[in-house]
Amino acid sequence: MKIINGFILRRKCIFLSAFIIMLCCNKLIAQNKPNETDSNIKIEVHLVGIENIDTVTLFFWPHVLSEIVDINRYMPHLEKVALLNKQGVVGFELSDIHSPGYLSVSLRKDSWFKLPLYVMDKYLAFPGDSITIKISKNSRYTDTTDSNILKYNIGFAGRGATKYQCRFAADRKAFPDRGAIALLNNKRGFNPDNQWDRSLSRSLEVINSYKKYLAPFAYEVLKADFIGKFQCKKYSEFHLDWIINEKDSLLLKRLTKIYRKGLMNTYTGGVQNKAAVFSNYYASYLFDKARSALAVEGIPRDSGYYYLKKEYGGELRDKLLTIFLLRWYKYFNSLQPELDNALSLVKTPYCLNQLEELNNALARGKPAYNFTLPNISGKMVSLDQFKGKVVFIDFWFTGCTSCVGYYYYTVSKVEKQLEDNSDVVFISISVDGLKKTWINSVHAGKITSPTAPNVINLYAGSEGEVIKQYKITGYPMPLLIDKDGKIFRKSSQELGSKDTLTQSIKEALKKE
Repeated sequence: MKIINGFILRRKCIFLSAFIIMLCCNKLIAQNKPNETDSNIKIEVHLVGIENIDTVTLFFWPHVLSEIVDINRYMPHLEKVALLNKQGVVGFELSDIHSPGYLSVSLRKDSWFKLPLYVMDKYLAFPGDSITIKISKNSRYTDTTDSNILKYNIGFAGRGATKYQCRFAADRKAFPDRGAIALLNNKRGFNPDNQWDRSLSRSLEVINSYKKYLAPFAYEVLKADFIGKFQCKKYSEFHLDWIINEKDSLLLKRLTKIYRKGLMNTYTGGVQNKAAVFSNYYASYLFDKARSALAVEGIPRDSGYYYLKKEYGGELRDKLLTIFLLRWYKYFNSLQPELDNALSLVKTPYCLNQLEELNNALARGKPAYNFTLPNISGKMVSLDQFKGKVVFIDFWFTGCTSCVGYYYYTVSKVEKQLEDNSDVVFISISVDGLKKTWINSVHAGKITSPTAPNVINLYAGSEGEVIKQYKITGYPMPLLIDKDGKIFRKSSQELGSKDTLTQSIKEALKKE
């Protein structure tokens, strides 16, 4: 009888334990479903043992396009800065948030460009999230050169916290090993156990372990983000190998084989279209995949617009076409018809807005943005002061080897050639994070002239409005403004060499 009672008691205990676990799981799942009635996001950040930090900055993007060359930097977003209290705690509340977006947290800026260094970069956030974030230093991590993924331990609690926990755990698990295996081996063959596929496999393992605790859309977006991130890195590495070796026909044949039998056949898992469209990284992967396909098939890069237009549809197509034009319109003089086509084709509002801004900023004949910036002595100088003259503008930063080469081989030669022509002005604009760095570079004379009579040196800084207005994502960035203050030329094809720059300036001078 005692044996039977003991057996029954054990069964009751097992049943009760299972019931409690089920209740906990259901509660966890309920906490991580989007709250359709709450349009606020509440974030409380606790810093533990982190010194010399006075403020925390929170960013929220309702829509993202791509991590490629800083395109997301110019997307509309919220930015809030708040002071930490004596306990190292700060709170934020974002109101009127009616759909998911991406959230980032920054504790400091980098020393070179003074741009945010993200402790959390583009974490999926839902309306109704109420998250407590604890950030502490990883005591086992001493290397200061690697990612914040390893430098800090981050804990999350509160409503909606599980998707944040999943993202952090997947980032940690996927971080490449030291001495990670490259995409191609020493014999230029494909490494199936390369670092990108290995990281992707590890991250998906973590995401799948969280699946039952996540809202379905959160699970799909996390999956799309990590697939997009590591596939993008893989195709980027392949494309770089292709560019470096494009004159070696035998190696290109081998790379073509690797592309078709290696890259194209790697498993990525299914991604829902809605998640692929929303994802911060997935469109970047498709863009780099298309770029590699064009290289392999021998199709010119500026034809990529029609390739993407043909391969994809709906919002995903709109997103890819927008990324393509934001990336390449400034560098090719032949893409105005494609931009005009996109302006009539694209229906997604946040994509169309970016295309309209691009067209208004850089299309030939559009009024040039009238910036006002300090010169080397601190005097403010405006573009409008030079109406009636042809103005060449060169954007650069210290440490940019391409900027140095462009100045030495092209700009300096044309400056010298036209130094007696009072109808032409050369404006050199630095985007250095520190004024002192800019001043030292001006005096060094390797990237601009400190003494030429027809050269004006101005300072924009790394987050100057002029950079945003012209949507600059790469350097050097040349612009040619006509005598009426309108865009005349903007591509490196037209302004990249001594001969093409000279010819463009001559044409601008002749323009009535």
